[in-house]
Amino acid sequence: MIINNLSLTNFRNYTKLDLDFGQVNILVGPNATGKTNILEAIYFLSRTNSPRLHYQKDLIKYNNNFFRLAALVISGSRKLNLETSLEIKNREICETKLKINKKMRKTSEFISQLKAVFFLPSEISLIDSSPAHKRAYFNNLLIQTRPLFYQTLIRLNKIIYSRNRLLENIKNRKARENELLFWDQELVLCGISIFLYRRQVVSFINRIIDSIYKNLTLTSDKLSILYQPFLSDAKNLSQKVMEKKYQEELLKLKNEEIKQACSLLGPHRDNFIFKIGAKSLALFGSRGEFREAVLALKLSEGKLIEKVAEDKPILLLDDVASELDNQRKDYLFNFLKKYIAADGQVFITTTLLDNINQEILDRAKIFKVGKGTVCLSN
Repeated sequence: MIINNLSLTNFRNYTKLDLDFGQVNILVGPNATGKTNILEAIYFLSRTNSPRLHYQKDLIKYNNNFFRLAALVISGSRKLNLETSLEIKNREICETKLKINKKMRKTSEFISQLKAVFFLPSEISLIDSSPAHKRAYFNNLLIQTRPLFYQTLIRLNKIIYSRNRLLENIKNRKARENELLFWDQELVLCGISIFLYRRQVVSFINRIIDSIYKNLTLTSDKLSILYQPFLSDAKNLSQKVMEKKYQEELLKLKNEEIKQACSLLGPHRDNFIFKIGAKSLALFGSRGEFREAVLALKLSEGKLIEKVAEDKPILLLDDVASELDNQRKDYLFNFLKKYIAADGQVFITTTLLDNINQEILDRAKIFKVGKGTVCLSN
C-alpha cells in the first residue's frame, strides 16, 4: 500500500499543502514546525481520528472553520481517492464528510481503507496507562484487521449506555428489574464476541512480539501481553459455556449494579498488562524499556495488518531513532530496509539526518519542514 499524494487544507499549522511521496520519505526540521502533523494527517485518513487530540475541531487551523484532507492511495491494482473534511457549522456542531473515489461513505465503510501503523514517542505511556487507554489501542488495531469489529464495538457502547440508563431508572423505581433481561442478553452476546476478538489479536501479537523485542534490545528478556478479560477463567471454555457463565455473573451482580446504576461486568472493564518475564513492565520497567516495548508492539502490529490485509501497511515513525543507541538503531534500520525491499512505504520524522541510516537516506525523498512550509530537498 502506497500513498502517492497527500493534500492538506487548514489542517493543524498548514493553510495549504500538496505533497508527492516516494517509497521512503523523511521529514526533517526543528521541533514544533509541523513534521508530526503530516503523519497525523495520514493517520486521520486511516482511522478518522487523531492519536494526539480528543476533539477533532482542534485540528482546524486557527481562525478557520474547516479542514480537508485528501490522498491518492495505491493498493495492488486498486486506486483509492480518499477524502475527509470537517466543518464547524456553529460553535457546537461539526459536520464530517468522508468520500472514497468522490462518493460519500459511512465511517464503517471508510475506516481503514488506508492501512497505517503510527509510532509516536508519547505512546510509551501506553505501557502504564489506564485500562481504558489500552482498550482503545487494541480496539483500533482490531478495527484495522477485523472489518466486523467496528460495528460490534459500536453496538457494545449502545448496549452499555442503554443498560446503564435502565439501571438508574430501576434504582429510582421508574422501571422494573425484569426489564434488564433483554439488555443482559444483548450484553452477553456482544460482550463474548468482543472477548473473542481481543483474545485472538493478543494471541497473534504474543506469537511474534517476543522475537522482535529480543532482536531490538539484544537481550533474552521475554516480552508478552497478558489479557485480563472480564471473565477471568474463560480461556478454555466454549462460547456457549462462556455465555452461560456471563449470564450467571450478571445475575449475581444485579443488586450491586442497580445500587451503582452502572454495568460492572463486561469488555468495557478489560485490561492488558505488558510483562517482561513474570514481572509487570509498568511496575518494574525503565523509560527505555517502555519505548522499546512500544516499538516492538508497533512492528508486530504491522505484521498482523499485513497478514490479514495481504498488503503492507504504511509505517509512520515519528522521531523513532532519537533515543536508541547504535545497536538498536541497526536492528530498526535493518528491519526497515527489508520492509522497503518488500515494497513497503515508510515515513520518518527527524530533527537530524545524522540519526538516519545512510542506505535509507540514499533511497529517500527528503522534505525540509519549516513552520507551516514543506519543500523537497535537492
